[in-house]
Order: sequence, then structure tokens, then C-alpha cells
Amino acid sequence: MNLPRAVVVHASPDRQRIRIPSRRGDRDYFVKVHQAAVQAPIEIVRANVLTGSILFQGKKADPESIARFGSDNNLFRIEPALPAPALAKRISAPVTTVDGTIKHLTAGQLDLPGALFILLLFTAVYEIARGRFRTPPWYTAFWYAFGLFTKAMIDRETDDLRQNHRPDA
Repeated sequence: MNLPRAVVVHASPDRQRIRIPSRRGDRDYFVKVHQAAVQAPIEIVRANVLTGSILFQGKKADPESIARFGSDNNLFRIEPALPAPALAKRISAPVTTVDGTIKHLTAGQLDLPGALFILLLFTAVYEIARGRFRTPPWYTAFWYAFGLFTKAMIDRETDDLRQNHRPDA
């Protein structure tokens, strides 16, 4: 059987995210994965139909167990991801370092996106307090609107998947 190709996009000791590009948007496929995962010893499985990704969490979420789960259930085969280009690594390394430093300094309570959110929130409050009520440029407003819309669509798909495919349903 020719199984769909899966690529590991993130891995840590108790957490692994894979992406299956050929199944992106295929709700029936991700329902099948979720149903198989309920029977597996993996503690948490979250599938995202829109991005074609699956997040595995728990003690049995190591790369070997996930690869075995995919092949044993005829769901996917994990292939090595292509290495990131040297430029991408050079650009992302300082960002990853800053993120790790923020997490360390705050004992895991804050990360880089959270710190940027707080910074932007305080900047907005400061500008309002100074009486600066300018509107953002059209392209900024469009970008924020697009981001909110995309996030809402992903959240809706994830919620639908969880509600429609509970073991007790």
C-alpha cells in the first residue's frame, strides 16, 4: 500500500508535529487518524485539517512510536524533512535564542510572541493616552483582518473535528 508521505515539522521528547501535505483539507482522512489514535497509547492527538498537520503529545509521542503508529495503521509514512536553507537557519537562530531566553527568565510563563503582544498592547495604550487616535494604514488593517479570519477558520475546523468525532458520540 502506498501510504501518504508525512514530514516531521517539530519534535521534542513528549511532543511531535507532523505534516501530511497530500491530505491537507481531507476531513475524512483526519477523522480516520483521530479514531486510530484513540486506540493507541498516545495521550493527546490534535489534527488540523486546514494545515494538514497532526500534533502528538504524551510519553509515547517519540518519533519512533509515531512512525510505527502511522505504518501499523496504514495512515502515513514518515520521511525526513528537507534541511532548512542556511539563510533561514541564520535568521531563525537569534529569534529562537531570544524566545528561549524569555522563557527561561519568566520560568516558562512568557514566550517571544507573548512578550511582543504585551509590548504592542502597552504601545497602543500609551498612544491612546497621548491622544493619538490615528487609524492604521489600509494594508495593516487588511493584514490583521486576514490573520484573524485565518485563525478563526482554523479554530472552527479544529472544534468541528473534536465535536464530530468523540469516542462517545
